[in-house]
Amino acid sequence: MNIFDQFVLVGLTNQMKEIASQHALERTKNIIRQFVPQGAPLTPFESNYVGVIGELAVRKHLGLNINISSNYEDRQVDDGDLKFKNKVYDVKTDAIPWSIYNNLLSGRIKNYDRYGCRVFSAKHLHHLLKYSGGLIFCAFAIPDNSKATKVNYKPDYNKQNLRDEIVKNNFVLIIGTKAQNEIISQYPTWYTPVDPKGKSSQYNSPNYIFHHTDLTSIKEI
Repeated sequence: MNIFDQFVLVGLTNQMKEIASQHALERTKNIIRQFVPQGAPLTPFESNYVGVIGELAVRKHLGLNINISSNYEDRQVDDGDLKFKNKVYDVKTDAIPWSIYNNLLSGRIKNYDRYGCRVFSAKHLHHLLKYSGGLIFCAFAIPDNSKATKVNYKPDYNKQNLRDEIVKNNFVLIIGTKAQNEIISQYPTWYTPVDPKGKSSQYNSPNYIFHHTDLTSIKEI
């Protein structure tokens, strides 16, 4: 497996998966996601699972406790996902189709490719002030046909289910970090980087975007 030398690939344990599933269900019950793209390949429960499993992978790599607290019913304001060396970080984990993930894993992915950039919504800029360390970006591979096989559950949370092909993924890729001041010093954009044919796509809202070569390896924090 050819992995870009600035990345860190973290193996997942069954305990981590169980914790992620439990927290994902609680988040799905109690937190309304404000920015859900149309035609998303994952259910809200699965999307929350990916978010939690990314946080747990970073915690494992940094040697932190993976038993994260649960206060979702209180609907408390997000204060970041973890604290390391007296700095608070927020973990952003993208669910990426396998065919694209393999190019990211090796570092070959271009900034204009689909999923070529890590994204932080300008709508969340007010939260960034709480993240004194900045953002940590991760990736979690999902099947290419995830959109076609997704089951849209009714709001009966006891019947939510994670697809086997998602749970069977045993790794999270930690791509890198971006410091708070480095994000604030940039300008958000409505558009993806221009490809060699001069084309770009428009986001649903303005975003701060970063190619992996714009990030600092988590090995250096």
